[in-house]
Amino acid sequence: MATSNSKARQRHTNEELQRASLAVQYELVTMATTHELLQELGANWGSSTRDKTQSNALLHAFLLSARSLLSFLYAYSPRPSDIIAEDFFDDPDDWRKRRLVPDAAMANGELLGQISKRLAHLTWDHATPTKLLWGPFRIAWNIGLAMQCFLQLVAEDRVHHQLREDVALVMMRLEALAGPWGGISAAMPNQPFWVNGEDGSMATLSWAYPNSILDTTRRSGGIVPPVLQGPMNADLRFR
Repeated sequence: MATSNSKARQRHTNEELQRASLAVQYELVTMATTHELLQELGANWGSSTRDKTQSNALLHAFLLSARSLLSFLYAYSPRPSDIIAEDFFDDPDDWRKRRLVPDAAMANGELLGQISKRLAHLTWDHATPTKLLWGPFRIAWNIGLAMQCFLQLVAEDRVHHQLREDVALVMMRLEALAGPWGGISAAMPNQPFWVNGEDGSMATLSWAYPNSILDTTRRSGGIVPPVLQGPMNADLRFR
């Protein structure tokens, strides 16, 4: 798993960290807004009457904001100028050892790598005929869970209140989409949707879904809540 070189990182004042948290808030709001627009497309995603360029632009913007948030949360080989979650803690291990990892593809760099190769950079992966299926709901949901964990662990005076308010609002809207299968709950301990922190300390925080965040084919089988089988959880390809 990629980790940052925390010893080389510059320390920042609480005022600087609050300003930095507004940059994180911008990416969160952009991800959430484009996600809602993608949900509105729903079953009409592949319709011949839809403007293909506009549909692709929405998915593109959503994934790039998700990429920024993944880089913030999991610090894949960060540059000195990058804003990362560890910057908000006196001891980087206070985040690294307790952060929530709802899906391994988030922490090991697989998801970010796929977005980077296929969207952020012009690579031969982008030119292949195979188009990945992206799961916008699962990506937004799992990033939201990790952001909730970050806000539970970070000192209150290091994060702007607007980020806290927007994370709460985004998760409330996602929980409404997910129905009784989403949200912070410890009511179903035998279900296979359990989310664990890397050191087990956040084991009662919430639930995740069994589907992988990304794949080249639709997954079949497994237990999928009925409410998640409709357009809101549709896997989308670039058209």
